[in-house]
Amino acid sequence: MPRITCTNDFITSPKLNLVFGPWSKTEYYYSAGNGYHSNDARGVTIGSGIRANGLVRTFGQEVGIRTEIIDGLQTTLAVFQLDNASEIIYIGDAGRTEDSGRRSRRTGFEFNNYFKANSWLTIDADYAIARARFRDASDEGNYIPGAVEGVASIAAIVDDGGTYSGSLQLRHFGPRPLTGDNSLRSNGTTTLNGKLGYRVSNDTRIELIGFNLLNSRHSAIDYAVDSYTPPGSTTPLPDGTYRVFHPIEPLNFRVMLITRY
Repeated sequence: MPRITCTNDFITSPKLNLVFGPWSKTEYYYSAGNGYHSNDARGVTIGSGIRANGLVRTFGQEVGIRTEIIDGLQTTLAVFQLDNASEIIYIGDAGRTEDSGRRSRRTGFEFNNYFKANSWLTIDADYAIARARFRDASDEGNYIPGAVEGVASIAAIVDDGGTYSGSLQLRHFGPRPLTGDNSLRSNGTTTLNGKLGYRVSNDTRIELIGFNLLNSRHSAIDYAVDSYTPPGSTTPLPDGTYRVFHPIEPLNFRVMLITRY
């Protein structure tokens, strides 16, 4: 019978939110507070010898502006900073996350827009960029492997509350570092997804969802490995650092039946 390991942890997370306004349909705000991220539970319980706290302290703050000065358009612009007491990173060779034991900081901004063009069309456009670095020096470098640097998304939603509805979303993840010295980077990934809906009744609807409508050949995840044996070969490549990726799913469709009762 397998041995079951139980563990628990707790942490306090005070928050502060200040909002000023609104003036001319515009408000300004400042938010700050402590939080936490939870490590991969396997790293806490398997006894690997790797430093693995269950809950790791974070501190975040942001200052921003929200406005509806343009009729139908809600816009938010925020500048943020997020500090982690210990960054977790993905280890591709092992297929798990690992506590690095190094402090990290992310700084950046977000630009979000929600536009209700008319009774049936809504446009949602968002952009964010971040600079992620370790705060503790290391010979491996201060870039955080896998940390996303830029994300953009734009979606159009058609829905007037009637029988039919639909949406299209174009989403882009920019290149990101795969090694601490930034010598190896991932490619960017862009996908187009869509959905068509048919409302059978007030409680039931059918949706046809299309993934990767452009059939793009990009990667869903990238990571660096120290050794690599190509598929179909028994001979490993020379020692070095290689980029390994998992491709995004090809063009495919799914049908969903959604009902409430």
